Amino acid sequence: MNSYRLFLVILLVISFSVCASQSFAGVEEKTRSIEEIAEAVIPCVVVVRTDKGSGTGFFVTYDGKVMTNFHVVEGAQKIEVQNHQGEIFPVKKILARDEKNDLALLLVDIPKTKVHSLTLNPFLPRKGTAIVVVGNPLNFAFSVYCGYVANIVDIPPLKDLIQLDVTAYPGSSGSPVVNLRGEVIGIVKGRYQGWERINFAIPAQKALQLDYEVSVETGDRLASRGKYAEAIEAYTGAINCGFRPFKALYGRARAYYNLGQWKEALQDLTRALEFEPRLPQIYYARGLCFLRLGDCSSARKEHASLASLDASLAQQLLNLIRGRCPEF
Repeated sequence: MNSYRLFLVILLVISFSVCASQSFAGVEEKTRSIEEIAEAVIPCVVVVRTDKGSGTGFFVTYDGKVMTNFHVVEGAQKIEVQNHQGEIFPVKKILARDEKNDLALLLVDIPKTKVHSLTLNPFLPRKGTAIVVVGNPLNFAFSVYCGYVANIVDIPPLKDLIQLDVTAYPGSSGSPVVNLRGEVIGIVKGRYQGWERINFAIPAQKALQLDYEVSVETGDRLASRGKYAEAIEAYTGAINCGFRPFKALYGRARAYYNLGQWKEALQDLTRALEFEPRLPQIYYARGLCFLRLGDCSSARKEHASLASLDASLAQQLLNLIRGRCPEF
């Protein structure tokens, strides 16, 4: 069994075994003070320097992917980032770009031990949401400023821009806009032509559409906090990226299961089978879904399929079937 399949075996067994025994209530996270947010966010932020100027960015994965504005790196021949400790690392390449929404995803050549990453929140914030922004305004690196979400507006052709009650000076472009739970809700864009006195941010949900792995990792983080509805949005973004979506499908199925949406979980697990048709943990998870739906006959069929693949896991499922279905 290769390392990838071994990882899947461990992940799937743990995830759905835990789901089978726990309640499905989400975990409500407490908000933190401005000082605590700043302390947590600053190590995740970088100054983005190019041969044409500078801006701000922030790590979104632990393997060195940085989110920033596209206009910060557009046409640059050389790009590097500087972390809060003053260390400088080169950018290998621009992994993805969205010129319409002014977003770019960079891959930085940096040791993983140096990376601190932020989590993207896929939901639009509400008006009045308190925010913290960390950026590089006027080259004052890692400055912290606070405010709130003033409005959610459309400026055609763009929709759902976040109007900020903070001033975005040159160099702030690409800064993370963070709520008081430490989640990125937007990326500072700055001003738009014709709206020079108003500052805007691009919703974090737009950034999740750029890269499959970013979306999956975000979904995993949100799910680990019990934020299953948000995780579903992140996994859906990954599935829509068009990449081989097994991990996203399984993650979304797990989130649906924890919300008690077993039919939806079953649909995703069925799609996941198209990519891993002999992975026994999928049959086990499908069996759990059928049991939750009261379909003992279908659960038994999953057991029959599982028995030829993994006798130990099949016995675990059979024990659950016998506990819920006296006729078996």
